[in-house]
Amino acid sequence: MKRSTEERSCPAEMDNNFQTHYKRLEKTRPPIEALRRFKTPAYEAVTRQQRAYLKEEPDE
Repeated sequence: MKRSTEERSCPAEMDNNFQTHYKRLEKTRPPIEALRRFKTPAYEAVTRQQRAYLKEEPDE
């Protein structure tokens, strides 16, 4: 019987999988239809809020 730890990936393997996944995402462009749908007012508002949140400096 296999233990649950034998089925899990090691941290190095997980990091490698993430890196290759994001490299593939950088190379491929989204379809034009997806880009058009993303440019709706609702998404624009969320994007503005996220940018404002990221620009805030934490009080230390």
